[in-house]
Amino acid sequence: MRKIHIAILIILFVLLGFVLAETQKYLKPVVQDKINASRQGKANLTIDFGNNSQDFELDLKNEATALDLLKDSKLEVGSKQYDFGTMIESINGVENGEGGKYWIYYVNGQTPMVSADKYNVKSGDKVEFKFESSPF
Repeated sequence: MRKIHIAILIILFVLLGFVLAETQKYLKPVVQDKINASRQGKANLTIDFGNNSQDFELDLKNEATALDLLKDSKLEVGSKQYDFGTMIESINGVENGEGGKYWIYYVNGQTPMVSADKYNVKSGDKVEFKFESSPF
């Protein structure tokens, strides 16, 4: 009798494993489609030079970053690569350090804790690059 119970448990574990594996096969594309859908659409970009600003509504492509959005604006962008990521050095000739101000970017009013080339923008996000005194 005990051997039958063990055999039944083994069969149940095998069936459970099979069901879980099949479920993953179908759920993974659904989850990925939702992620991709959130990265398609439009995002708003504002470049605030301190004395004037420019606004853009740009189409998102899969895996678009805040830096990609800035480059899609067709403005002249100067940047430098560091170990932590890409730092924006200038936009349309306005360079970091002028008047003690620097380019700082925001997404939906918050300063992300990653560089602009590492932040994946989602549909509906408001991305701003502001030339301002550093709060740090």
